[in-house]
Amino acid sequence: MRTTGGYRLDITCCFCGGKLDVDEAGHTIDCPHCASILKITRTSGTRKYVIPDGLLPREVKFHIERHIKKEGLPLPSHWQELKRVYVPFWRVTGTVFAMATAPDNCRKELFDTDTGETEESPAPGVTITNRDVSFCADETFNWGVESLGVRTQTLHLAPLEKEFYENNQLLPPVLSLEQAKDRFDRATTMAAITTADVGADVQITSVGLDGTLIYFPVWAANFINAEGRRTVRFDPLAKRVVTLDYGDAEVPGGRATFTQDTAAIRIIPHRCPNCGTDLPNARWSATYYCANCRRLYMEAANGYQQLTVHVPENRNVKDMLFPFWVFNLQSADWPGKDEFLRALQLTRYRNDAFYVPAFGVANPERLMRLVGHYNRRMHQFTFKEIPDEKYTFADVTVSPEQAACLIIPLTAAAVAQAGYPPPEALHGAVLDIADPDLIWLPYAPDRYFWREQITGATIEKAAVRC
Repeated sequence: MRTTGGYRLDITCCFCGGKLDVDEAGHTIDCPHCASILKITRTSGTRKYVIPDGLLPREVKFHIERHIKKEGLPLPSHWQELKRVYVPFWRVTGTVFAMATAPDNCRKELFDTDTGETEESPAPGVTITNRDVSFCADETFNWGVESLGVRTQTLHLAPLEKEFYENNQLLPPVLSLEQAKDRFDRATTMAAITTADVGADVQITSVGLDGTLIYFPVWAANFINAEGRRTVRFDPLAKRVVTLDYGDAEVPGGRATFTQDTAAIRIIPHRCPNCGTDLPNARWSATYYCANCRRLYMEAANGYQQLTVHVPENRNVKDMLFPFWVFNLQSADWPGKDEFLRALQLTRYRNDAFYVPAFGVANPERLMRLVGHYNRRMHQFTFKEIPDEKYTFADVTVSPEQAACLIIPLTAAAVAQAGYPPPEALHGAVLDIADPDLIWLPYAPDRYFWREQITGATIEKAAVRC
């Protein structure tokens, strides 16, 4: 349920050319130079960024020599090679569902319809976490930097453009995105096993996996001192030597070339398609309300799509309304559908529709409580269309695609928490469902929590209970 990308990007305004500080997952932004309200659009493809490096060769030599002196080693008498290369890293993010069945956990009696016998089954403990892992995509050489850590969240990144490819040495990734996602699964599985009880059976499901290729600058140098030939690798962002070894070491000579699969970011005007008035800067929201012509729009492939607002009847206009995606499960067909619907019945969920929050939930554990609450009670609501009433709407920060990938693991986790073994049909299943509807439900200060994206900080507020 991530609603921010964790990157800060340097982009320029399409009107005045001024420098913008953009959150990578943001949808809109105010230009601080010309006060224009701008929309951030992205083409399909792999997102590729570079961490800029402004150090000069003489500055790199100074930092390396200072490190050598601090180590009590002879200073270089001759520099043979000093060059900067950009090393590729995959940064993979996703939501991880871990179900651990402890041997001595509480047990629930289950009735086997085939044998007519009753047996006890352990009730798994379920945890949901947002994970972020980075891997070096070039393991042919000892770069001394295995992971980017939090640096991608604290430094400004620049979108990769063709000109940068041509003017710098970018090493091609040896590790593919699919291999990086496999490593993400192994890393999260190992972390879950480490924290689980001894002997527990741990099942991991990772959803919403997203990979970004980030090029990190590393200076490679060979020099000669009184002890002989030495090779050194220098991190210009931390301004520190990461490896210092004997002998010479060649830097791989490969060079990545610009490809069309790179996602491009564009800044365009953010205006109502009906009346031309500037739409509000909602930052992370995917829906926008035009105060001039009183219409609600959502991002679409070709710009904007007008939405009809559905809210429960007999609600106060002062209520704050929160968005939910509603998926119709009966209108689609996929392998294992019947077993999946029976699993919904075990959790007392509806088996014709599935409700997923369209707003960011700060704590993933609370997401499951929220989903269970509404999927069990939604039959109590009747909805009406309100084209023009002054309700206050929370931002839609979760796309339909992000919401759809949560249906299977949320169902499996709910079944496990109820003490039943998750059906085999839930493992590796892909739902073939049509585009969902968007509904709003009222705010009440109790029980559940959401992520308010107004100042850019994570602010937990009580929210969403019928």
